[in-house]
Amino acid sequence: MASDRRQLEMDLATFETMWRMSGEPETEHLFMRLPQLELYAEPEKAGVESILNSYPSYEPVSEKELPSFAKSGCKFETITIDTPNYLLHLMKTFKSKGGNVV
Repeated sequence: MASDRRQLEMDLATFETMWRMSGEPETEHLFMRLPQLELYAEPEKAGVESILNSYPSYEPVSEKELPSFAKSGCKFETITIDTPNYLLHLMKTFKSKGGNVV
């Protein structure tokens, strides 16, 4: 959970950009969209802002759905990155816009 508002905004902007890229034909092969389930041993803290609340399909896990060891949880969609190919894409984009690597 991010306590720094500025960091939270940067994290969200990064996720939104990558989520958009994961749905565009020219870059979707660099990402995989996945369902995610997070379970926590502690109850959710009221008033604590999390980037997860902004993820697609975010919803808290109801008490009746929680396994006995969990006090809280949530479900959402996220992405994973094909890092080697994503880095090649970034370098290609950088160079196509006049960038130079020394």
